[in-house]
Amino acid sequence: MASLNFDVNKFIRSRGLQVGGRVQAYIDEEVIKHNEKYMPWGDDKGLIGSSAATDKGSGEVKYNAPQARFLYYGKLMVAKNGSSWAKLHEKKTVTGTPLKFRTDRNSQAQAFWFVKMKELHAKDILKGAQDVANNRSG
Repeated sequence: MASLNFDVNKFIRSRGLQVGGRVQAYIDEEVIKHNEKYMPWGDDKGLIGSSAATDKGSGEVKYNAPQARFLYYGKLMVAKNGSSWAKLHEKKTVTGTPLKFRTDRNSQAQAFWFVKMKELHAKDILKGAQDVANNRSG
């Protein structure tokens, strides 16, 4: 009987498919790049810049900005006193009031930008990831 001696882990590493590998890093970078097309921009692009909190290759894109949550869900959040401004560490409550995004800086700004990005760019990102795994780019 013939046997095949194949090191699966070596193959996975050679393709960059391991946790934290180049394929996941590519996907994370592309998600960040394409998300920007649909994210609301402030005067300083602080929300977009906060993606630096992402450990590329982890498979989890993070936006470490205080406004990230309410902008993503597109609903006004208020402090106990009803103000949209809150003190540091003060809890805010989500209201049913939708946010109106400025479109003068980003005409495609919207809530749930990751969902929109996936709808329009997932196939391209996965094709690129396949190319990275096949050592054709990246």
